[in-house]
Amino acid sequence: MEGLSLEKDPSKVDRFRSLCLTRQLLKNMVAAGVADEILVQVKSTHWCSRSDGGIYVNTYGHSKSRSSDGEIAKKVENSICDLLCESSND
Repeated sequence: MEGLSLEKDPSKVDRFRSLCLTRQLLKNMVAAGVADEILVQVKSTHWCSRSDGGIYVNTYGHSKSRSSDGEIAKKVENSICDLLCESSND
């Protein structure tokens, strides 16, 4: 993460944490066999509000689960929100 200075902008901390959690969740999803390849776009880092769908998922039609891309996106979003909100309460 070259050039990411967390001291100057507190919102960068949230973005960095979101990125790290998203990457870890996706690695786990591929390892668990949800799909061989997954594209995820994140549009919001305000996870604790749960106000909007901030995740887009595309498995390129090769999902190995019975869940649609939208259902997978919702599960990813809920997982990230739960993890971020839980860690911010510590």
